[in-house]
Amino acid sequence: MRSLFTSVVFLPGAAGAGEFWTPVADRLPATWRARSIDLPGLGAVPARAGITSYHDLVDYVAVRMTTPTVIVAQSMGSVIALELSLRYPAGLTHLVLVAATGGVDVAAYGAADWRAITRRRFRTPNPGRACRFRI
Repeated sequence: MRSLFTSVVFLPGAAGAGEFWTPVADRLPATWRARSIDLPGLGAVPARAGITSYHDLVDYVAVRMTTPTVIVAQSMGSVIALELSLRYPAGLTHLVLVAATGGVDVAAYGAADWRAITRRRFRTPNPGRACRFRI
């Protein structure tokens, strides 16, 4: 039986090194094509000419994807993955965001900012602490 997921691309966070995902990729079924992509100019990964913005990083990743592709992204890589899903929706089958950054302007993606709702919902008796979870 052929696996549903034929291609998986892993994107790292701000450290830029795709090897972050090696322990996870090594545990995938042998029939899955898994690869990680280093993000040029981040962490110890050397910069590349022509990559000067997040939009450039999105294009850099897009041309390296084999469709259909599952994107698994961590932290800042999630910003790139979200933009990939918006700009190249036909190239993605699934989107997995791990520890997605709290710094994303969610309104720009048509989503609501959940933090205020969560703070109200989880109020504690301690007036100096608005939420039992750190947001």
